[in-house]
This record gives sequence, C-alpha cells and structure tokens, in this order.
Amino acid sequence: MKNFIWITGASSGIGRELVKMFYRIGYNVFATARRYEKLETLKSEVKKDGDENQLVIAYCDVADTKSIDNCLENFYAETGGYITCLINNAGITSFKKAMDDSWENVMGIINTNLMAPVYMIRKVLPGMIEREKGTVINLLSVAAKKTFTRSSIYAASKSALLTYTNVLREEYREHNIGVLNVFPGATETEIWDPKVIERNNGKMMSAEDVARAIVLIYDSRGTAFPEELILRPISGDL
Repeated sequence: MKNFIWITGASSGIGRELVKMFYRIGYNVFATARRYEKLETLKSEVKKDGDENQLVIAYCDVADTKSIDNCLENFYAETGGYITCLINNAGITSFKKAMDDSWENVMGIINTNLMAPVYMIRKVLPGMIEREKGTVINLLSVAAKKTFTRSSIYAASKSALLTYTNVLREEYREHNIGVLNVFPGATETEIWDPKVIERNNGKMMSAEDVARAIVLIYDSRGTAFPEELILRPISGDL
C-alpha cells in the first residue's frame, strides 16, 4: 500500500505550491479543492510520463462532511493507499469588524477553518494510530498569536484549531503522531484583495517560500520534529 500526503485547498496559493514540491521530490500526493478544473491544470503541469509516484486529484468541499466522506471513499477505492500526512491548508477569511460580518460568514469561516480540519483529522487519525506513524500539519496564521483588527472570527477559528491539535498531540504522542502548527504572516495568495497585494508589493511572503519551509521540515523528519513554525515577511507584519 502506498502512503499519501493529503493537501486540502490545493488549487491555489500555499496548497498549490505544496503539491508541486512534494510531488517533485517523490511523494505520493492527494490534492483536493473545490475548483477541480484548477487541480486538473496543476496535474498537467507537474505530472510526467514514467513518474513512479502518484498525484491523485479530487473535488472536495471541506465545509461539507458528506463531500469529505465521498472524497475519501473514492480515494481509498482508487488507490488502495492510506493517508500518512494530512495538511489542513484550506481556509477562508473576512476582513471586517466583528459586528459587520454576517452570521452566514461567521459560520462559514468556523466550518471551513475549524470544524473541517477537526473532522478530517478524525477520519485519518485511526489509520495513523494503527500504523504507529502519522503527521498533521495545520496552516494557521500569526493572527492566532497576535491581535489584528478586522480578523476576529478568522483569528478565533485558527486559535481554536491550535488549541485542539495541541491537546491531540499530547494524547497521541505514544503512537508516533506528529503535529506541526504553521503560523504564516502576510502571504501573497488569493485570500487577499488584489489591491492590498499591489499596495504591499514586496512586503508579503511568497506562497512558494512558505511551502518550501514546510516541505523541508517534513522531509527531514527524524527523532526531532518541530511543533510550531512561525513565518513572517522580513519587513514584519503588515
């Protein structure tokens, strides 16, 4: 059976760069996102005839548990493999003051950024425990460590996932389960308005650089494994 790295939110940004890097250094990758056509484009860019490792793509709306269930069922049926690393990368935000956000947006952010990762961890963790090895990597945010205005629900969702997985790490250390919480600062991805990116040209990290740091840590996993990784632009927070 082949082991796979499952990367959510893989159609753009950090997720897309993670897929490219992990695949190109020989890992089997399971890439999921809502924008399936972008996954097809990504696969056509990196997959080459004769590659021994696999790149499996699938539609998945992480805010919908049925979509997650169907996605995993199809993955297991197609590959016969298992998930040895889950990278919770999919996420959404809203740059509004706390009372300016609609309740629909509030619940959408909580479901996507918190409830979905918790649900997916619960789906793959039993297999990791059975094999006595596994890794969970959460793409959080410096907003979980530092107070920023217009990010209350986003920060709350990331902080809650941080606390949940810190506890989970302690509960399952004996099964060789590693949990890495990554706290990126401002990164040039689609989560930002293009005008903000243009205004802060050169002051944001690239998705490629953030992904590279994560890949290097995972690829060098041994008896020592970092539990937190804070990444900020050299010029500091925006």
